[in-house]
Amino acid sequence: MNAGLEQGIDLFNSGRYWDAHEAWEHVWMPDRKGADAGFYKGLIQIAAGCLHYTRHNRRGAINKWRSGADYLRPYLPAHRGVVLSPLVSAAS
Repeated sequence: MNAGLEQGIDLFNSGRYWDAHEAWEHVWMPDRKGADAGFYKGLIQIAAGCLHYTRHNRRGAINKWRSGADYLRPYLPAHRGVVLSPLVSAAS
C-alpha cells in the first residue's frame, strides 16, 4: 500500500472526508488513465459522499456513494490491500 493511499484511509477513518478526498486525489492525478484510476476515483467519490452527508445533503451523498461504488466494483473484493466489499455494499 502506498503512502498516499494509507494516509487517505487514516483520514477517512477519522472522519476527515475532505482531507481523505484530497490525499487520494493527489495519488490519482499523476496517473488518471492508469489501471488504478477507477479505484482512486471510487474512493474519492465515496469520501465526497460522506462529506455531503455530514452537511445534511442526502441527495448529494447518495449520488456520490452510488458513483463511487460503481467505480470500485471492478476492483472487488479487494485491491491494493484495501478490502472493498463492505464499503461498496454500504455505499450501494
